[in-house]
Amino acid sequence: QRFAVRPVGKSNAVARFSPDGSVLAIGRNDGRVEVWERSDRSWQQRPGFQADNGGLADLAFGPDGGSLATAGVDQSIAVWDATTGERRGDSPSGEEQGFEGGNDVAFSADDGLLAWGANDQAVRIWDFERGELSWTLCAADLTATGFDEEEDSPCLAPEDDPLWITSLAFSPVQHVLVAGDEEGQIVTWQRRETG
Repeated sequence: QRFAVRPVGKSNAVARFSPDGSVLAIGRNDGRVEVWERSDRSWQQRPGFQADNGGLADLAFGPDGGSLATAGVDQSIAVWDATTGERRGDSPSGEEQGFEGGNDVAFSADDGLLAWGANDQAVRIWDFERGELSWTLCAADLTATGFDEEEDSPCLAPEDDPLWITSLAFSPVQHVLVAGDEEGQIVTWQRRETG
């Protein structure tokens, strides 16, 4: 089946399916999230919500499909109820942490971690359940291979021209996080078990 999605401005920013494939979220370049749900054999539009005052760079559904993270081009990362559009939480602000933007977001498959990358070649991991920034991983440091609760790796990317993180993904198993930057470098980290 085909269905029309009304253009807003020049383009749609990003689209993501929920883990079970029953919901499609579309992040618009005006900051609005449209939500479409599969019903029988057709797609029906549900009420959307305004997630940002500017455009949206990325979206990510939580593992159960009930949460939706948004990365705004205005340096905001937020988590929403995917059904009601109610705001569930905000990450620490980029301005407070000294970086710009949130280019890409990814939820871990099982434990409420939300990763996002920005323009300083670092990946930040927010423990959404506890509401705190847990780790900063540096894509410029090719010697770092893991992360755990005992350590945090400060990013030592070149300050004059750090690279944007443009892609993130958590493995569905084994707590592996992969990041890609604008020059095509791919870095992986394995979460180490502690205790």
